[in-house]
Amino acid sequence: MCLIYNFGLMSTLDAPLHSLLKDKTPGSCPGLQLLPPSSARLENNSVLRQESRAAVALAELRVWLKLHHTPNIFLENMMIREAICSTAIETRTVPFEDVLEALTSQVSRPTATIKNVLQCLLAISHGNSIFAQRRTLELTDIFQIVAQLQGISIPQTASMPYDAQSPNIKLLLNLIGYFNEPAREISPLIKMAVQHYQFESIHPFYLENGRTGRVLNLLFLQQHQLLPLPALSVSEYVLQNKIEYYHLHQQVREQNEWTSWILFFLRGIETVVKKNSQRLLAIENLYQTTTSLCKTAGKSNYTKPLVDVIFKRPYCKIEHLQEFNIAQRKAAGKYLHTLVELGILGLKKVGKENIFVHRALIDLLS
Repeated sequence: MCLIYNFGLMSTLDAPLHSLLKDKTPGSCPGLQLLPPSSARLENNSVLRQESRAAVALAELRVWLKLHHTPNIFLENMMIREAICSTAIETRTVPFEDVLEALTSQVSRPTATIKNVLQCLLAISHGNSIFAQRRTLELTDIFQIVAQLQGISIPQTASMPYDAQSPNIKLLLNLIGYFNEPAREISPLIKMAVQHYQFESIHPFYLENGRTGRVLNLLFLQQHQLLPLPALSVSEYVLQNKIEYYHLHQQVREQNEWTSWILFFLRGIETVVKKNSQRLLAIENLYQTTTSLCKTAGKSNYTKPLVDVIFKRPYCKIEHLQEFNIAQRKAAGKYLHTLVELGILGLKKVGKENIFVHRALIDLLS
């Protein structure tokens, strides 16, 4: 994951961890039932047909990722995109490039919205680290994610005493059990739509319920091995169809109408997966073109590791080449300036820093 410099993003939580939780009944849907709902309400012919299309699209994306030279480069940048889109649902959107600048430059002064994006990126990254250690979600993990989204730093080892009879805790524990349970009788993609509805209906926290629920969507896909990293921007589809999203959520709550809600998520997954597959193919073509251009120019030192760095860091600095052991400072600067001369990178001044911008890649990622 990209290095995030400390811009005062995080403050320390002085109160107990459970102080983030509402202590009364579920926020948006009192009387909410425990999971699972009846499968008869969830599956019908239209849902199963759309689920098949979404599952095929995801399988094709996984194949593309295996064939791609640098799949994690693509996935990590998609995590940034998800953080931007998820935050935009709550506030407003910011350019992808502005976030890259904040991630790269030590002298950049990000806006409040960009800080929110960076906090979301930290929360997604934390979720990824959970599944690097274990394949299950725990109650404390959700609180950690909520805290990071609020810009609050808490110890990884923090414990959380709770009242198991509290309505919100009872519903959250039930949700976590449903989240972790292998999808045997029902498609995991349908389960994802159900667990998202349930979390947003519980609305358990004073702040950041929306973005927390969308981080859980990513982790659900990763937990059920549908993607290797939490890097599918379902929020991009929600952002483009926000009014319909809230309307369908209300329909489930008031009319128990699951079909339209599930179809919305399945279409969203299919749409963003296909878009990402096209984006991945375009990035692979750019990668091959860049490598060929370096070879054609007779730059024998411009090896795959160097090309990998400028794809991993579209906003690149001399320090990045040192970080990846490509070259020492003087040689690293020479390499990057030569890439500017070849038209592969552009040069941008941020304060006194030189930032080498991979414009063609940024255009594909934006």
